[in-house]
Amino acid sequence: ATTTIGAAAGIVALAAGIVVLAALTYEAAVVTTSVISLAVVTTSTTS
Repeated sequence: ATTTIGAAAGIVALAAGIVVLAALTYEAAVVTTSVISLAVVTTSTTS
């Protein structure tokens, strides 16, 4: 019984870690895209 609980907890922890990692990656992608867009707009406006 203990091993089953341990395995379940491990799977849950792993899933949570994947979700967090995906969220961070998504945030980074959004920020990067925003920065690039801002840079493009700034460059277009100046030139």
